[in-house]
Amino acid sequence: MPMSKSAQIKDILENYEQFVNYLTGLPDTKLERKLRVVRKQLDLAEEEGNSDAFGLLLLWEQLIIEARVLKHELPEIEYKNEMEEISAQVESFTSPLQEERKEIFKEHVTKGKIKVTREDSNESSQLNLFDS
Repeated sequence: MPMSKSAQIKDILENYEQFVNYLTGLPDTKLERKLRVVRKQLDLAEEEGNSDAFGLLLLWEQLIIEARVLKHELPEIEYKNEMEEISAQVESFTSPLQEERKEIFKEHVTKGKIKVTREDSNESSQLNLFDS
């Protein structure tokens, strides 16, 4: 059963930020197309005197415009957030592997399979490695 116009308006007002976030994720071409459709529907609602539909469509127009503005004003923030998310995913994957490597290394050192020696290293001795 479809929601009434007043219930749809209430839903948009209660979940405004979620609607904007969803729309911000859409390509700009889709947002542009949605805006054109909403504006045509606004004209029809006005001609027919349908004030409930007109109010709902005004909200949709506002949502779409706000999403488009956010997309154009804050692309670097989106990129930064995306990079932070990817970095966190990589960290969550590699962190357990690093711990496992450390444990295996310690185990091999304690069993005598690997000998750890420390040498005084200076720049010239390090650079000599590349001269051969």
